[in-house]
Amino acid sequence: MSDTAESAGALGTLFFYVMFVHPVCAWILAPKRFPKDRAIVYAIAFLATIAIGKMVRDGQRSQTNKKTIGWYRPVAKMALENAERGPNFYQLLGVRRGSSAIEIKRAYRQLSLELHPDKNPSQDAADMFSKIQAAQEVLMDSEKREIYDKLGPEAATSKHPFNENTMLIEMAIWYITWGVLAYVMTLGKANRQARDWVFTGQIVMLAVEVAIVTTPGGDGVLPSWLFPHMAEYEVVWILHSIFPAYMNGCRSLGNHLFVDVDQQTRDMLLALRAGHQPVVTKVLEPYEDLKNTHACNEKKVSKSPKRYT
Repeated sequence: MSDTAESAGALGTLFFYVMFVHPVCAWILAPKRFPKDRAIVYAIAFLATIAIGKMVRDGQRSQTNKKTIGWYRPVAKMALENAERGPNFYQLLGVRRGSSAIEIKRAYRQLSLELHPDKNPSQDAADMFSKIQAAQEVLMDSEKREIYDKLGPEAATSKHPFNENTMLIEMAIWYITWGVLAYVMTLGKANRQARDWVFTGQIVMLAVEVAIVTTPGGDGVLPSWLFPHMAEYEVVWILHSIFPAYMNGCRSLGNHLFVDVDQQTRDMLLALRAGHQPVVTKVLEPYEDLKNTHACNEKKVSKSPKRYT
């Protein structure tokens, strides 16, 4: 997928969350619509459903024929794959991320016997055979395998040398762009806490991505038992994919949980004043009567004729 297509997809996702998801969350979290704790649970469940549904929909767009190789995982597993690229090289060969060269060679030999066009009459056999051949070539080369784990198949199969500066620039552009969007969308007093949550999430994402990219080959960031068939670059893709849902969830929950202390203090003072007004009036009645009497006396004195001696 090109950078332009990725940018267009990201903007489309952003508009979807802004125009549809956020208003629905606001409706769910509206005061007195549901109990407060239950409303938060409903909003989180809605956001999780949207995120999972989007990933499943993307997975169903994969153009790979699932019937060709019987060891494919179900849709829940497929939802974690990039739909445009299909299964990653480890999944194509049916090996784990930490598999040795011997295990990769053995898996490739077995699949090549099953999918070789001369032995498999399927129309997709030739295409699948070329895919597993490309996967085997990358995973058997330690240098290409390291690049693939960190940056994906395009970087591993590119004829141009790997440019770390270009990669860092692209990473900076992504985080700056989404950082600005997050700041704009969390403007206002009610969104201060949500802004902290969003930026904290971005910092964690950046730390994970930098760790994946900069960790030397063979020392992967992910333990071998965690998502064993997933390449590390897919972790970055998943984080980027769920970030819009995370950001809008922070906005909705932040607005719902926000308490305006200044307004609350003003309301309390006004209520206190209104509640004590009868008492104050009763206490001041004698002083008001005395004041009125004194005013009347002064008025009488001013109207009485002056006596001259």
